[in-house]
Amino acid sequence: MKRASIQDLITRTSTGNGSPIDISTYTDTSLTVVTEVTNLTPGTEARLSLQTSTDGFATILEGPVISVLGAISNSACLRFSFRIPRDFCDFQSGVGSAFCRLSLTRLTGASPSISYVGFLEVAAS
Repeated sequence: MKRASIQDLITRTSTGNGSPIDISTYTDTSLTVVTEVTNLTPGTEARLSLQTSTDGFATILEGPVISVLGAISNSACLRFSFRIPRDFCDFQSGVGSAFCRLSLTRLTGASPSISYVGFLEVAAS
């Protein structure tokens, strides 16, 4: 299994978009998108969204959304995995000019902070 980074480990205290990665060359139909939340401050609510686009994110196809609430620490991180195309049939891998990104679309709480990482697992050829 090969891994391609969608989002390097990052800690955020406000919403934001991850850097887009080119998915136009991934023609394998058995991809897995993995997101790991490694830290979340107590009382924080966060929402992460996997997004794809073929026009620089002027038009967004939103895929699986992850919502987490409460306290998460490195010793008990949460891992979410989604199979492509089963869990996100509109994932545009193999389509010309297609990119994906992991976006933090909601972050609320008294002192909100989240750390997470995202990657694409590709069957080794």
